[in-house]
Order: sequence, then structure tokens, then C-alpha cells
Amino acid sequence: MFKSGQTLLKWVFTVLLLFVWIIPAWGVVYKWRDESGRMHFTDDITKMPPQHRPHFTNKKSQPRKKIEEPEDKNPKKTTPAPGLAKKQRLSRQAQEHKAQAEIYEEQENARTRMMHRAMGN
Repeated sequence: MFKSGQTLLKWVFTVLLLFVWIIPAWGVVYKWRDESGRMHFTDDITKMPPQHRPHFTNKKSQPRKKIEEPEDKNPKKTTPAPGLAKKQRLSRQAQEHKAQAEIYEEQENARTRMMHRAMGN
């Protein structure tokens, strides 16, 4: 296939150079569609509107604090209003999402500060 070892070496070097050139371009791109239907793209999740941010992160979330509820001496047997449990669950999920977004934003800010310090800015 190759006439000499030198030709093979040139091909290997070219492929290696191509990989070295492409690897820094690897990254995450976020996209979302706004209310008017326009598509937006960014590589910084903090620039996305909160309602369009993904509901997950690659970082471990901090453990939840267990909230102890006071015991009632006379517990009343009441049934919650229909849909109330769902509203409470959605509210709790929204709070967790907000906390995760804040943690992610703090990590991004720390990473940015570290990059600026490393670059001497």
C-alpha cells in the first residue's frame, strides 16, 4: 500500500496532527427555542434562561438536609385537596432544580476565575 516507511510516517503524523487540532474544539453546546420560536445556541449554561436549562448536571448534588417535622399530639385525619400533592412535588422539584443551577453556576464562576488567574488576567 505504501511505497516506503517515510510515506507511512507522513500519514501517521498527518492523522495525529488532525486529532490534536480537533480535540480542543470538543465542547458542550446548549440550544433552546424562545417564546417567539427563535432558536438560540450557547456554550455557557448561565446564559440560558432558567426555564430552558437542563434539569440535570454532571456534578453530584449536595446531600439533602432531613427536615424533622414536629409531632402533633392530636393528629387530624384530613385528606389533601386533589392536586395539592402534585403541586407540592412540583414546587419541591423546582426548588431542587434552582439549588442545582446555583451550584453549577458557582462551579462555573470558580472555573472561570481559575482560568483568568492561570492566564494572568
